[in-house]
Order: sequence, then structure tokens, then C-alpha cells
Amino acid sequence: MKVLYDLSHWNLPDGKKYDYATVAKNADGIILKCSDPEMPFGGDYTYAEAFDGFMGVNLPVASYHFHDPSIGPRLNVDCYAKYRKDGGFLDALDVEDQESFSLYQLTTNVVNTLAEMAQRFGRKPWLYANFDYLNYRLTDYQGIAANIEGFWVAWPAPAYAVLPKPMHYALAAVGLWQRRWTASCPGIPDSTLDYNEFQWSDERWAALVGLPTPPTVEEILADHERRIAALEAR
Repeated sequence: MKVLYDLSHWNLPDGKKYDYATVAKNADGIILKCSDPEMPFGGDYTYAEAFDGFMGVNLPVASYHFHDPSIGPRLNVDCYAKYRKDGGFLDALDVEDQESFSLYQLTTNVVNTLAEMAQRFGRKPWLYANFDYLNYRLTDYQGIAANIEGFWVAWPAPAYAVLPKPMHYALAAVGLWQRRWTASCPGIPDSTLDYNEFQWSDERWAALVGLPTPPTVEEILADHERRIAALEAR
């Protein structure tokens, strides 16, 4: 199981720093808040330094944008693109409760923002949302599914719990499960971290973050047979 933590300025108190090397020994990946149109200047002020620091210790890093439904999809993606660094293993759109907007307004904005992200960055983004929000607030199920690589679902649960299936999507579409909001990790000066588990196979993880794909049992056996044959032929 691969463990990831998502981080923002909320996880880095004033004057504190991440111990990047220590974090790399205790996590498989980091997802950083990159941008939020409601923040001053639109960017998370801890993002750039943290991105470079984690990349510097060869820890897979990704980025996400906090969606603002009060502005259009293009402006949301403009804000993200302004601060986003290349080299991250995924892009994600964080969608949280905005009850001042109708379901149609909210869903249309989200679907079009996802599509704009895919067009702008050449790959489909992930959708980061609470489980209930995913089930009841975003209503264009086909539009959502067609414009994402996977779901990153926030649903706190004890260690023995099993992730419930989203009402309108295949369970296999959930690639990340944020199952705790009060975790800690050596090297991060905060004990209220979001703890995420990668739900897909090690092979898909390797492909996602650019690691060499582990050989299959069949490939190992075939290589072993080739080596024996080569020895016998001498």
C-alpha cells in the first residue's frame, strides 16, 4: 500500500520547515496545494519551495487546485497554470461544498474546469471531493467520468473499514482514498495531516509516477529459462 500526504500552508506553521529527507523515508508521495483564487495573489505561498524540496529527495510530488465556482473554468485553470510546476505525477481539482450555487451551476463549472485542465496540460486531472459531495452535489455523472483520470475521495474511516462504492461510479475509478484527517508523519511539523492511500496496483503506481514497472512472475521465469539455456549452450 502506498501512503501519501496532501499538504498546504495550513500544515506549515510560521517559521517551520519540512525535513524533506525524513518525509521521503516515511511517505510514498506528496500532493501539494498549488493554487486557490480566494488566496492573496491566487497561489499557496508554501507550494513552490515545498515542490522543489520534495522533488530534490526524489519523492513523487503532485499538485492540486482549489476550485472556485464563482469564476469561470478558464479563470480557474489560469490561476492554477500561473503557479503550477512541471514534473508532478498528477493534477487534481479540489471541489468542496459551495451551497450558494445550484447543482447545475456547480456541476457545469466543475466539468468544464476538468476539461480545460486536460486540454491545457495534456492529461486528464483527478477529482478530489468528499464522498457525500461526489454522490449528491455533482450531478453530471457521465461528464465527470469522461474528464478525469481517477477519483481522490475524502472519507474518514478506521483502519479496518472498506471504502464504500460511489453511487454513480465504479469503485475501481477511486485511485486515492483520504481516510484520515488527523495523521502525523516524521519530518512534517503538524499532527493534523490528511492521510491518503493509493487504491490501485503497484504497477499502476509505477506507471503514474514514472518508476520502472516491476517484472511479472512470468517475465522472471522466462528470463531464468533464457539464462539456463545460455549456460547449457556453452
